[in-house]
Amino acid sequence: MNQFLFHNNDKSFNLPIIQKLINTYKQWQSFLPNFPQPVRQTIVHKIDVYLTDVIENIYKAAHTTIKENKNNYLNNASNSLDLLKFFLFIIWETKILDNNKFALLSENIHWIGKMLGNWIKSLDKNNKG
Repeated sequence: MNQFLFHNNDKSFNLPIIQKLINTYKQWQSFLPNFPQPVRQTIVHKIDVYLTDVIENIYKAAHTTIKENKNNYLNNASNSLDLLKFFLFIIWETKILDNNKFALLSENIHWIGKMLGNWIKSLDKNNKG
């Protein structure tokens, strides 16, 4: 089965924030084999959960037409993104994640945060005006 057909009609795949999230997740997954087994089951797993939570909430926000739901999804994504950054910082501080990998992930997460923040601001502006 052609995998392209699976998401061919899903316009959310064209959103820059979705593309950045997909690329960040691929990058994160490429780092997983390098982590020691004990941390893979603890903090690394937690980071994976927060990253997938951001992806899930952004995807849901892109697919709902109800503004209140969209706001809730985006705020949930923002909260998960903040926790993701916090736990990434911890594994960098404890030398579980090296400087280069931390820099790569941080740059992507920074841009995801900017895009998410702009999306939230544009909804707030539309709700007030």
